[in-house]
Amino acid sequence: MLNINSSEMLNLLFQCLEANRPDLLWVIDSEELVSIDEQLGNELREAVAMSL
Repeated sequence: MLNINSSEMLNLLFQCLEANRPDLLWVIDSEELVSIDEQLGNELREAVAMSL
């Protein structure tokens, strides 16, 4: 079982986006609540999968 806190997960997501989809970094940098629809969710998942 992985024991990863939310700041570690956010850092991992940042690294994945920075390496593979820097155009999506706005999702993390946004100070407002971001509504993640199906398309954006798929793009985020693909960026993470590209890092595996």
